[in-house]
Amino acid sequence: MRKKKATYGNGSIYQRADGMWTAKYKPTPYSKTKYLYAKTERGVRQKLNDLKNAPETLITISPKDILLIDYIAIWFRTYKRPKIKQSTFDRLDAVIRNQITPKFKYRLLKDISSDEFQQFINDLVESGLSYSVVKKTYDILNSCLKHATLKGDIPKNPMELVQGPSPSGFESKQVRALTAEEEKAILQELETKWTTGNLRYPYKDAFIIMLNTGLREGELVALDWDDIDFEGKTIKVHKTTVMIKDRLPDGRLSGKCHQEVQYTPKTKSGNRDVPINNHALAALERLHEANSGSQYVLSTENKNRPVVNVLYKQLKRAADRCGIYGISPHTLRHTFATRLFEKGANVKDVSVILGHSNVNITYNTYIHVIRERKDDVVALLN
Repeated sequence: MRKKKATYGNGSIYQRADGMWTAKYKPTPYSKTKYLYAKTERGVRQKLNDLKNAPETLITISPKDILLIDYIAIWFRTYKRPKIKQSTFDRLDAVIRNQITPKFKYRLLKDISSDEFQQFINDLVESGLSYSVVKKTYDILNSCLKHATLKGDIPKNPMELVQGPSPSGFESKQVRALTAEEEKAILQELETKWTTGNLRYPYKDAFIIMLNTGLREGELVALDWDDIDFEGKTIKVHKTTVMIKDRLPDGRLSGKCHQEVQYTPKTKSGNRDVPINNHALAALERLHEANSGSQYVLSTENKNRPVVNVLYKQLKRAADRCGIYGISPHTLRHTFATRLFEKGANVKDVSVILGHSNVNITYNTYIHVIRERKDDVVALLN
């Protein structure tokens, strides 16, 4: 007889002496064990997966007996997941696993007070986590417990009294942009070739485009040639590539991931037409000639889209050889915006080109560059 060790929420499968396969499932330490039967292991595993993914089965667990993390899991999978993109699901799932679960792993939903939730949020703020992570943690708890209140599973939402994190309570991180000297050094390095005559950095033109358009690496990898208007000198940005975590049938992470093209931007401003200067135009023309036969602007030898991580590795190798550290393809986007501000561009125009949802994001991100520019202007009066 074979038996697989169970943990709450996973279930166990074993074969009886008479040959029948059995699955045991206990969603929480406080719920009743359910038994499923089939003639084959594959059959009983399918029944187990169907049971674990059936909201009507899980939600019948009494609220007075359910753990907070189990209630969040049910709410997240049943009510939240259908409304969000898979990439967003992955990010929020990571917050639940890394922030909420370790703290409340064995606590019942009904037992946690406003004071305890407030102290939890306060501790996260002081731990050095980013504002984004703490805000996501707060929003998950608040949304889930508001749902529990509306359903009548708890009498009131303890998160109503909890003060969420304020951006002012977090140290703003100054964006990393290349200096003019660093930019020149990397561009020179990107031109180097092997003894065979082939470029050392096959995606050289991708980096030139990013430096001259401010495109995100995911947006660049997602481009098709239909998105390029050579005559009008514009790039139509309306999709991006994202890395999606692969999951097992029961929802657990498999440890692998894959790349997908996402056609709906994070915000409406993400859909935009980006102007092409002469440097970006020349790079696109070279790519168009080199990638003939492929519908993708960036293409592998097999005519597929490259994986975004390839750009990071290649740029890092070039930067390391120049003695420049701590950069990524996103640094090129920041460098593009910084150069625009240095040349006197206004915040609103830069915000539109970058695809920010509002001008405040642009201003807060590049405030140090804008201030330096204003100081230079005032100095002209001396």
